[in-house]
Amino acid sequence: MNMRIKFQAVYFVLPQFVYTYILRANDLNLGFTDCLKEEFFFQKWTTINDHYKTYLVDVVSQVLLITIPNFSLTLKHSDGSFIAKLLLQGFSLEQTRYWDTKNQMAIGCN
Repeated sequence: MNMRIKFQAVYFVLPQFVYTYILRANDLNLGFTDCLKEEFFFQKWTTINDHYKTYLVDVVSQVLLITIPNFSLTLKHSDGSFIAKLLLQGFSLEQTRYWDTKNQMAIGCN
């Protein structure tokens, strides 16, 4: 499956409670690893006969391409005062997933 997502300019203004919540969620969920084998919860890989797994090494399962010409992120304190702003021009993200559970991601901007 291939997905291509193309945005127009994206502008986010996040108040302090929102980005604090995002940082907490990242700390509790996204940054967590259970150190188990890669295929432990990967259902389509575990149900394949071991003989056929050798043929699926480096075979692409999914490609995701996201392009955003202008991406702006502004952070504000609880009182509405300015903290910081991040501006990316020509942002692109390309993620390729393979049948053998390998993932590759390329992120770039001008």
